Amino acid sequence: MAPVTEPLVLPCGKVVPNRFVKSAMTECLASPLDHLPTKKHNRLYETWAKSGVGMIISGNVMVDPLHKESPRNVALYFDVPGEGKEKPDCLSSSRRRAFISLASSITSHNNTMAVMQLSHPGRQCPVSVTYKPLAPSAIPVTLPVFGPLLSRVLFRNPRALTNTQILEIVNKFKDSAVLAKETGWDGVQIHAAHGYLVSQFLSGKANTRTKFYGGSALLRRRFLTEILDKVRNATGPSFVVGLKLNSEDFQEGGLTTEESMNLLESLCAGGKVDFIEISGGTYEGAEMMDDPKLRAEMRPSTRRREGFFMDFARKVVERRKKKGGALVPIICTGGFRTRKGIEEALEDVEMIGMARPLCVDPHFPRRFMAGETDAVIEYSVGFKGTLGKALSSGLNSFWHQRQIHRLADGLEPDMAIGYGYALTAMLLRSYLCDPQNHSGAIKMLAMMLGSALFLKMEQSLALTLGAIFLAYKATTRVKTSSN
Repeated sequence: MAPVTEPLVLPCGKVVPNRFVKSAMTECLASPLDHLPTKKHNRLYETWAKSGVGMIISGNVMVDPLHKESPRNVALYFDVPGEGKEKPDCLSSSRRRAFISLASSITSHNNTMAVMQLSHPGRQCPVSVTYKPLAPSAIPVTLPVFGPLLSRVLFRNPRALTNTQILEIVNKFKDSAVLAKETGWDGVQIHAAHGYLVSQFLSGKANTRTKFYGGSALLRRRFLTEILDKVRNATGPSFVVGLKLNSEDFQEGGLTTEESMNLLESLCAGGKVDFIEISGGTYEGAEMMDDPKLRAEMRPSTRRREGFFMDFARKVVERRKKKGGALVPIICTGGFRTRKGIEEALEDVEMIGMARPLCVDPHFPRRFMAGETDAVIEYSVGFKGTLGKALSSGLNSFWHQRQIHRLADGLEPDMAIGYGYALTAMLLRSYLCDPQNHSGAIKMLAMMLGSALFLKMEQSLALTLGAIFLAYKATTRVKTSSN
């Protein structure tokens, strides 16, 4: 068994100093006007670098500023247009400095490896970014909670990409990877999970194309393999190229376990990637965002072990051993909380990915490796009942995102952040109506609601409702205990 403190040499030759990985989480900290990393990003990632993790994978870095997962995503692209071959497109000095600074905030501590996650949201691009999202096929997103109603509020029906547009996006991934290398990053991770564009191409449900990039599981891979080939050829053999892939989509017609297994086998045999991170789910079936304790209530197998996707990871390892495949390190992310769970998982996979625990216990890896603790601070975000299970994924996402913002401000995590605030203010700000993009609309909405409250009901009732909301925001529902 490789201990968590043991270094790992990746196929490209780069060395990860230990087996802890900070997995990607969307920060929603950039300005929607320039989508640049800020001082808040630097402070946040410096905090995580000081935690002692061997590798940090950034939150979503978009390859196209017009198509983002959130208005406040970071984006990396050639932002100064050129005039052809003699004067090609280039990166502005301000954007270059911002990304160099962010990489330095990671790599200057404990030899932590800085890996940039590159992503395109496809049909999961919200209305606060564009009214014309792109996708493999013109099939809209249907969220599991409140179904078509909330889906139509957050997302517009996508347009099916032309083959020319697909090739343009492939080149955008390649360009962003080149720029990541130029600005001091050790590598990139292609986001092919969680229902983003690459994941959509892999899904038989989201991709109903009949030729070139669809029609069979093999052709649905083509978009991904073209991206990986372009990125590798443009960045060279010593640059880290990783992949985040679903074990399955957890919905009828989506990527299946067998399809994912076959794809992994092909990628390992082809030497296209330096590591593969295993996750699962999409916006339509968000397995990756469930609360571990609530998940245990729904899935008996989870009570016996940690790691949401370890069953799949073990199958990958077993097949690799039987067929003598190339050793491509596997990162398993999701649900790890204790020494026992982490050490048992490292008997099968090479690295342990952690995300949400580092929002509330950002020093855990360092303390764990020093033997000062055996578990993350015990906490649970959620409430019981049918509604609680339905809201678990969204609540966990927005509640932890608020903790990210506190770390970025140089503050300690606040376990008393209320659920009402997470499900209203954070949702509104991050995905539906960003103040910097829709300030006039928000003011008008506030005035309309205020007028309705004071004209249609007694003032005391309006004030009572306001007080209830503020109390709900401040009320903790998170049970914690120290280790």
